Amino acid sequence: MQDLSEHPCAAFPDGLSSLSGHEPGFRKLRMDISVVLFEGFTTLDFTGPAEALQRIPEYSIRYFSLCGGPVGNGKGLAIETLPLAGARPGILLVPGGFGTRRLVNDSAFVSALRKAAEESACCLTVCIGSALLAKTGL
Repeated sequence: MQDLSEHPCAAFPDGLSSLSGHEPGFRKLRMDISVVLFEGFTTLDFTGPAEALQRIPEYSIRYFSLCGGPVGNGKGLAIETLPLAGARPGILLVPGGFGTRRLVNDSAFVSALRKAAEESACCLTVCIGSALLAKTGL
């Protein structure tokens, strides 16, 4: 089995046995989580992972879209986002949603997503968000 204890996403080298930081083998790791949103995202696809990840005190979550500004899920929820070009290396989270169907053919979005993914320590996708990351060719 490959040793991933030094991987930037491995905050818990002894498994997910602890969040307190007092057990042996635990090391604190500052990590930025960049959630990429788009018109027509599925709310649960980003709120589920974000809810779990935000419980780790050293992790911070920020929301991004191609150009920044408010982005809606099509059901009345809008999230204020920053421009994707400003995403920091760390974890990149790409949710799914009906908006992906349009974005897989949006070369500006795919190019920006590829750049953000290349600069990230690791990428997480949920549902059809994987199609967006696949479209980057990574």
